[in-house]
Amino acid sequence: MMDAQALLKERTELFDNAYSFKHNRRVPLGCNIWSWQILDCGYKMSDALLNYDIAEKINREFHERYPFDAYTNLITRNPQRITGLMGGGNHFVDESDEMIQSVEHGYMEAEEFGAFTENADDFYWKKVLPRYLTQNDPDKKLTIGEFKQVLKEWKDFTVYSQKMLDMNIREFGALMYYSRMVRLPLEHLALDLRGLKGASLDMRRNKNEILKWADAVYESTSNMAGFNAVSASEQKGFVADITMVWQVVSLMSPKQFETFYWPQLKRVIDGAAANHQKIFVAAQGTILRFADFLQEVPKGVMMIHPEGDDIREFRERLPNIALAGGLSTSLLGNAKPDEVVDEAKRLVDDMGDGFVLCQNQMISYRNDCKRENLLAYLDYFKSHTY
Repeated sequence: MMDAQALLKERTELFDNAYSFKHNRRVPLGCNIWSWQILDCGYKMSDALLNYDIAEKINREFHERYPFDAYTNLITRNPQRITGLMGGGNHFVDESDEMIQSVEHGYMEAEEFGAFTENADDFYWKKVLPRYLTQNDPDKKLTIGEFKQVLKEWKDFTVYSQKMLDMNIREFGALMYYSRMVRLPLEHLALDLRGLKGASLDMRRNKNEILKWADAVYESTSNMAGFNAVSASEQKGFVADITMVWQVVSLMSPKQFETFYWPQLKRVIDGAAANHQKIFVAAQGTILRFADFLQEVPKGVMMIHPEGDDIREFRERLPNIALAGGLSTSLLGNAKPDEVVDEAKRLVDDMGDGFVLCQNQMISYRNDCKRENLLAYLDYFKSHTY
């Protein structure tokens, strides 16, 4: 059996080859599994999210059972110990349905774009933080002592997160999908400040305000630090140098995409190409209606994990972009192991080079997947060369 360093080298080469459409001796195997791993290991959601020792135990057990080449999740999402101290936040654990619920939220009013642009730090402290604290309790305030506890919990969470990342890379020789996050302003607007409904209305009513605000946010160091500071040679143990999650695009028409999203996305793509960097995109919803824009992405720069689009159609329309995904929750949760293996083989044959076999959607719920189905196709493709 290879040691962790040799495994990491092999897996890095597999993904580098996939980006550049070089032929691999076997298909790279990606893991887009989230809270399902907690349930698969026999724990409740809150067990893992509130106890880092249990979360580490789950991570180790999961890695040993399912030796994927790259992972998205190390139970470092939705840090409940921090948000719980701050009023619960906008995500909470629902044990009855074995899930993390997300609540639509917004902390900026439509008429406040100018105030944000003028002094973002001031706006966060005086507007966003108080609204965040009181969204579930109008009387919620933080004392100095409570604020210090929040900072301590943040430090503990950071230590745990780094420990899990080191474990993934150094002990198991596995890659991580999510590296330095570059979040375009419209994603920040819709997911953090205005909510999906508010951002959708803003794109129709406040075009000039959004464009001015977005330019200011894009130029800020905090938003673009990951993109500007990291060169390809500095990162080890990651699928790509830059990670992007596209969620708000599910709200957009091609015209809105061209106006609000594409100009800054194009800057990131051009910068990555110039710096010999690779971008990994988790695309929620459907995005093939923007194919005319994405045809401009240079080959070898971007890999997209499309959640809602047919991956075979995606390959046909955008042969310049490497792809990850293909295995649906309906297949993994309902089919028999041999049926899963047969479909996975067809996918690999149809997609050819420039492809990572992975679950197409985030595997989160108990019925999204069966353990025997994961094990079946992992066992097959770990030994199958072509």
